[in-house]
Amino acid sequence: MDAVHCEAVFEHLHSPAVAARELARVLKPGARAFVCTPFLQAFHGYPSHFQNFTIYGHRKLFEDAGLEIVESGVCNGPAMA
Repeated sequence: MDAVHCEAVFEHLHSPAVAARELARVLKPGARAFVCTPFLQAFHGYPSHFQNFTIYGHRKLFEDAGLEIVESGVCNGPAMA
């Protein structure tokens, strides 16, 4: 894949580390991924809601999968919490 956009998915995965490794596997060298995961969003259980990530936990998830973090930060303000 040349690029991946993944928004509000990883909190719904039972095994996010498996998905992060698969994301790393399918990306071409030099490709980019944008992955946004809510932190303080309330439980929204369809189909499941397993976890919320801190910014540090989010970074570690993808670093452990072998991906280089180019940029990370907050994408919504406190009104979205």
